[in-house]
Amino acid sequence: MNAIEIKNLSYTYPDGNIALNNINLEISGNECIALIGSNGSGKTTLILNLNGIFRGKGSIKIFNKELSDKNLKEIRKDIGIVFQNPDDQLFMPTVFDDVAFAPLNMNANEKEVKERVRNALQAVGMSSYENRFSYHLSFGEKKKISIATVLSMNPKIIVFDEPTANLDAKSKKELIKIIKNLKKDGKTIIIATHDLDSVLEVVDKIAILNKTIIAYGKTREIITNEKLLEDENLDVPNIAVLFKTLTGLGYDCTDIPLSMDAFLEKFKTCW
Repeated sequence: MNAIEIKNLSYTYPDGNIALNNINLEISGNECIALIGSNGSGKTTLILNLNGIFRGKGSIKIFNKELSDKNLKEIRKDIGIVFQNPDDQLFMPTVFDDVAFAPLNMNANEKEVKERVRNALQAVGMSSYENRFSYHLSFGEKKKISIATVLSMNPKIIVFDEPTANLDAKSKKELIKIIKNLKKDGKTIIIATHDLDSVLEVVDKIAILNKTIIAYGKTREIITNEKLLEDENLDVPNIAVLFKTLTGLGYDCTDIPLSMDAFLEKFKTCW
């Protein structure tokens, strides 16, 4: 069963601007998908259609449930969105209050709320932060707490909007580790991003969006299609540039890892 099935989805803003035009996309359960496109390509608009914040024309199914007024409440339990700016997600006095907000609104009892908060904070490495004030945290810490607010809902699908934006190198690595663990736990993950270099090691497939789906395929196939990326004004990932150089020198790059860190780790004994 597909986790997400989108058919003929279109969305037009009230000012007449067409944001999405005839989107068709299928995402299997436990896949990690990168959604890429230049500014204005419709990434955030598509994300906000997935759980009914925006409602376009066409069909969206989440685990075979049609997105409709009747199913909206149930679907929103299945799909959680981590916004680009954590300040859009954190609005309660303490970290505990922020992470507990969703389960409380799902009518969980006190014991279950505490357990969900504990598990969510543990998953993002922030177990000791329950009584901290969210607005006193660093940006990277806020990002982790915003992820925890979604994890406390225990959704089957987690959508990240530009998750590595404004993070330093250490925080990016910590975030990728969190995503890896979520994938191991069976979550379906969508990452809308400009920063392909940071997420390549966790991404199974890539969808290129420019108001419609321009291309959708396995990660290695997409990132090594230099013309496709350049035609869509997208940066070619560093690892793909390295592949091209090594191929020109006669090396077979078929089994070389997709992340630069993994590449360096694999070949450090060769230097």
